[in-house]
Amino acid sequence: MVDHQWTVVYPPQAKMHVHGDAMTTGAELFPLLESLNFDVKAGVMLCGGDEAFYCELIQELHADVLPRRHLAVADPVECREYAHMLKGTLQTLGETSASMKARELEKVLREGAPHDELAAALLADLNRMDSTLNRVFKGS
Repeated sequence: MVDHQWTVVYPPQAKMHVHGDAMTTGAELFPLLESLNFDVKAGVMLCGGDEAFYCELIQELHADVLPRRHLAVADPVECREYAHMLKGTLQTLGETSASMKARELEKVLREGAPHDELAAALLADLNRMDSTLNRVFKGS
C-alpha cells in the first residue's frame, strides 16, 4: 500500500471581499482554517474546486452563522434547528469536530435527552472559530 502525502497549495487568486476594498486571500485564510481543524482541501472540493467560492462561504459562516451561536444554548426547538443547519454547513466547509457535535446535539434534543454539556462544548468550539476568524475578517 502506498502512503500518499497531500499538500494544499494556497494560490493568491482565491480572493474574497472583506469590507470596502480590503481583500483576503486563501493563502491568508486557509492556514487559520487548518488551525481550527478544517479540511480545506475537502471543503474546496465540495465547492466544485472553486477556492474563491469557498472563501465566500467561510465569510458567510463568520458573518451570518456564527453570530447566531447563542441559539446553541437557547430553547430546545431553536437549538435543534440551529444544530441541524450547523452540522451541514460545517461539514460542507470541511470542519468535522463541531459538525459532529452539532449532529449529536440535534439527536439528543430530538430524543429529549439532557444536552447542556454537549451544547456548551459546541458553543466553545464556535466561540474559538469566531475568535480566530475575527483575525481575518475584522483585522484583529
